Amino acid sequence: MTTSSTQIALVLGLVVPSVAKPAPAVSVRDALDDLPRLSAHLLGVKPVDEPLPLQGEPSRWARELRKWPGRPAPEMVTGNWYRYTPRDFRLFREMASGDRYPQALAIAHRLFLHFLEEQRAKGKHLQPGSAAYESARRAYIPPYRNDAFHDKWGKLRSSEPAWTITAHLSRDTYSHIHYSTAQARTITMREAARLQSFPDSFEFSGNQGDRFCQIGNAVPPLLARAIASRLLEQLRELESEDSRTARSGTRRGVGISELPAF
Repeated sequence: MTTSSTQIALVLGLVVPSVAKPAPAVSVRDALDDLPRLSAHLLGVKPVDEPLPLQGEPSRWARELRKWPGRPAPEMVTGNWYRYTPRDFRLFREMASGDRYPQALAIAHRLFLHFLEEQRAKGKHLQPGSAAYESARRAYIPPYRNDAFHDKWGKLRSSEPAWTITAHLSRDTYSHIHYSTAQARTITMREAARLQSFPDSFEFSGNQGDRFCQIGNAVPPLLARAIASRLLEQLRELESEDSRTARSGTRRGVGISELPAF
C-alpha cells in the first residue's frame, strides 16, 4: 500500500491508527484533587453554587487543562454545586472505592440493623410494619431495586480513570460518588466537567440538571481536539501529496474536494 493510499484509508476509517507509546491514563485523583474540598453538607448545610479557590497544587494534567489556548484559567472555579442527599451521606462514607449499588444496599441494611439494636438497648422495640419502623427504614435504606443496573451507584477509584460521564447525571449523580470518604458526597458539576476534560474557564448554561446534561452529552474536548488535529494533519498530507503528483503529471493522490462525503 502506498503512502497516499494509507492516508486515504485512515481518513475513510478503513485503518485504525495506533500509538506506539500512549501517555499514561489520567486518574480521578489527578483530575480532581486540586478542586475545592466540600463537606459542609455533613453539618446540614445545603450546597450552593458559588465560586471557590483551588485547594491544592494541580497535577500536570490539570495544569495543562487550565492552560487551554485562548481560555485563561480563572482564579476561582465555578460549578461547585452537588446534590444534597442526607440519607445517603453515611453510605458514601462507608462505601469502599469501586463499590456499586449492591454493596451500598448491604451497608444500608447493616447500619439499619445496628440502629434497631441501639433502640432495643434503650428499651425501644420497633416492630416491623409499624409506622416508626417503616419511617426509620426509609431513613436508612434506599428504595431502589437490586436486581438490575448495579452501576446506578458507584464510588470512584482515586487511582484509576473515571468511568464514563453520561447525561444521566442530570437526573442523579449516584453513578459518580466522590472517592474522598471525608467528603462523602456525589461529584460537583465542575468535577464532572474536569473528568470530561473541559477547561475550568468553560461555563455551562441553565439549571443544574441542564448543566450536568450538557457535560454528559458532550464529546470530551481533549478527545475532540485530538481527533480534529490528527484529521487536519492527514488532510494536509493528502493535499501535499496531490500537489506533488499533479506537478509530475501522475494522478496518484486524492484532493480534499474529491473525498467522498461522510
